[in-house]
Amino acid sequence: MVVVAKTFSMKVGPRFFSDVSAELRKCTALISGYGKQRDVWRAIDVLTSLREKGFQPNVVVCSALIHACGTGRQWRRALSLLADMQEEYLHPNLITYNSSISACEKSQQWAPALQVLHTIRQRTFRPDLTTYNAVLSALTTSHRWAQSHAMLDE
Repeated sequence: MVVVAKTFSMKVGPRFFSDVSAELRKCTALISGYGKQRDVWRAIDVLTSLREKGFQPNVVVCSALIHACGTGRQWRRALSLLADMQEEYLHPNLITYNSSISACEKSQQWAPALQVLHTIRQRTFRPDLTTYNAVLSALTTSHRWAQSHAMLDE
């Protein structure tokens, strides 16, 4: 079996995948822990360290970091990470998008939250209750009553 990274390829066996999986789980746990402490920069350092070790982050790691950015009120960084994922051919899932909207909501950034909702609708995802709650919260905390009512009418 051959795994191709950005700059090299190598033959690997089942142990390699076990090590990769363990490393990704460890990084996700660290990022989540730093997120709970609102220490976004240490969470970002974990991702940087992961890449320096030659590992490619997966959707779960990136989603955890986006969530940590939201907890630390770093909505721009969260949206930047979402964009980076797409550039790196990682496919965000609904949890990733919801975490991005939540990051915007926590910083009362209603317009970017609506943009992420628009992106979800363009993809094959169907927004769920979590999606709508976060967008509505962003709208109402920003006193965007007309948009809130319009969303409820959809």
